[in-house]
Amino acid sequence: MAWTTGDRMMDLRAKHPAIEVGVDTLDGWRRHISGRNASVLAFFGFLSIFPLMLAATTILGLVLKNNQELQQRIIDGALAD
Repeated sequence: MAWTTGDRMMDLRAKHPAIEVGVDTLDGWRRHISGRNASVLAFFGFLSIFPLMLAATTILGLVLKNNQELQQRIIDGALAD
């Protein structure tokens, strides 16, 4: 028997709607494996952003290869306060 369905907890849940909402929230979090899903989303989000940044840097390098003035403007803008 889970702690959320014990006699004492069921009495408390029946008397206090706020406790019912909290217990339902925790139960939904557990049922939908939300903690694991959040960590997977963060992990794969980072893994997908890194190659995009690498590709953007490469493309920017190719575009700016012969344009010293624009290179300097970008560097100055990045290092500005």
